[in-house]
Amino acid sequence: NVGVVEGGTSVNTIAHEAHLLLDLRSEAPPALGQLVAQVEKLLARYGREPQVQVTAEVIGNRPAGAIPRETPLVSWAVAALQQVGAASQLEFTTGSTDANIPLSRGWPAVCVGLTESGNAHRPDEYMDVTRIPAGLGQLLLLTLAAAG
Repeated sequence: NVGVVEGGTSVNTIAHEAHLLLDLRSEAPPALGQLVAQVEKLLARYGREPQVQVTAEVIGNRPAGAIPRETPLVSWAVAALQQVGAASQLEFTTGSTDANIPLSRGWPAVCVGLTESGNAHRPDEYMDVTRIPAGLGQLLLLTLAAAG
């Protein structure tokens, strides 16, 4: 995701300087490594151009990771959703969450939502606060199942 691009003074003027914020994420460590390598190659290539200076700074590092659906932790999360009557909202999606850290180290982890929501990371993002109590119940049930 290119989240921010800025620089220049007008539409038809070569910019004196330009900046961009680039976010690279993947579930698969090899794919993420390939993305990073491609970006580094482009930076090196254009950094050799006369009168071009390229700098890069890593401002965040979210490692890649995924968990098979067949693992006990995923089964417990599904059961907890069913017990609080939220199974109809069940979605298996991938994304970038704090669960990426343990997953990248081979530890099982899931990220569960406490309520229904939509339009994430947009100005019209929303959530249904009336379902938070059931979401907290789901979290408690999942925690108890994981604790044994």
